Amino acid sequence: MVSHTPPSLRDTSPNLGEELVYRLQNMKQTLPYFRPILKSTQSKANNDIIDECVELYEAGKPQESLLRLIDFFNPEFREKYSNKSGTKLQIPHGSIVVNIHLGKREVYIYSDFLTIPVEQRLPMLRQIAEMNSSRLMLPRFVLDGNQLRIEYRCSTAQSHPYKIFTVLRNICMVGDRYDDEFIDKFGATRSYTPIVEPYNTRDVNYIYKAVQTLCSQSLEGIDKYSRQRFYGNAMQVLATAICQINYVANPQGGLLNKINRTIGMLSSDDVPILDQLKKGVTALQDIQKLSKKEMARDLYHVNILVSPNMRGTLQTLQKKLADIFKMALERIQFKDYEQVALRLTYAIYRLFYEYDIPDNINAVLTKGLKQACGAPFKEASMTLLQTIDYLMDDDNFDA
Repeated sequence: MVSHTPPSLRDTSPNLGEELVYRLQNMKQTLPYFRPILKSTQSKANNDIIDECVELYEAGKPQESLLRLIDFFNPEFREKYSNKSGTKLQIPHGSIVVNIHLGKREVYIYSDFLTIPVEQRLPMLRQIAEMNSSRLMLPRFVLDGNQLRIEYRCSTAQSHPYKIFTVLRNICMVGDRYDDEFIDKFGATRSYTPIVEPYNTRDVNYIYKAVQTLCSQSLEGIDKYSRQRFYGNAMQVLATAICQINYVANPQGGLLNKINRTIGMLSSDDVPILDQLKKGVTALQDIQKLSKKEMARDLYHVNILVSPNMRGTLQTLQKKLADIFKMALERIQFKDYEQVALRLTYAIYRLFYEYDIPDNINAVLTKGLKQACGAPFKEASMTLLQTIDYLMDDDNFDA
C-alpha cells in the first residue's frame, strides 16, 4: 500500500492570509459516519515471538524457529491448519491458500494460483513473466501445463525467519491481489476453492446503503468545490470517500483492487491534480453504479496470514499524524474550520486504510469520527482536533 500523503491533498488550499471567501453554501458539514463491518483492526501478530524465532534459528534449530514463526502470525494457525506433526500447513489468506512444508532439509512454500485460459494464454504469460522480475522477489510463478502457482524453496538451514516472513508476505500480497485481476482481465479460473465466508444479507444491505450514501454526498461535494476551482477541497472529499468505503465495507476482490488503485493514483507525484480528480471521480462513480448483487460478490470475510497493513503502534501513529496536527493547530487560529475538518477526517480514515490499529486507539478515533459526523465544520474541526490531541499524549494510553 502507498503510505505517503498525496501532495495534491497538502498544497492546494488557499493561503492562511486570504479571506476565506471560498465557503460553499450547500456543503457546511462533514460526511456521515457509518460503523465498520470489521469491529477490530488490531493485529494478531506477536512481536515478542519474532525475537524468539531468531534466537532458535541462531541456535541451530531452524525448523523450531519456523514453527514459532507461524505462532508469530497467529497462535491459532498451527492448531487449525496443520497436520499432526505441525510440519505441513494449509493457511487461507484472502482468496488464496498458502501451503507451507517445513522439512528437516528443505522448506517449500507454494500457493496454487490460476488455470491459464487457452484464448488469452500468451498475453497472460507475458504479464506473468514481467511480474516474476518486478512484483515477486524470492518466490516465482511456476507453470505446470496450464496450472500456475507461486512457489519458493530453500534449504531449512538457510530459512532465516525474517527471510521466510518476507517470502510469505510477498506470496500473500501478489496472490491475493492478482487472482481477481487476472480472472477479470484474462478469463483465468481458480485452480483451488477459496476459503471465505460471504457477508450475511443484513450486512450486505447495510454496506450497500452506506456506500450509496457516501458516493452520492461525496460526488455532490466534489462537484461544488470543483465548480469554484477549489480542487484541494474536492480532493480531500474524494480521498476521504474512497478510504471511508474501505473502512465501512472491508471489501475483497475486485472492489478492493479498485480502491487500492485509486488511492495509489491519488498518492502519485506524477499525476496532475485535475487528472487525479477526474480519474478518482470516475472510480467513485463506478463504485456507485455497482448493483447490490455485484457489490456482494466482493463482500466476504477472509482469513489473513500476513496483513497487508502496517502495524499501528501508538508511536507510529503519532509520527504519522504529527505534520497534519501541526497544520491543524495553525489553521484553527485563523478560524479555518473547513480545512481543519476536511483534512483531519481524511487523515483518520487514511490511518485505518494503512494500519492495523490497536483496539484502544481505534476506540478513541472512532469516538471522534462519530461525534464529528454530519456536524458543522466549526464543531467538527474542534472535535477532531481534540481527538488527535488526545492521541498525541502518551499518558492517555498508559497500561
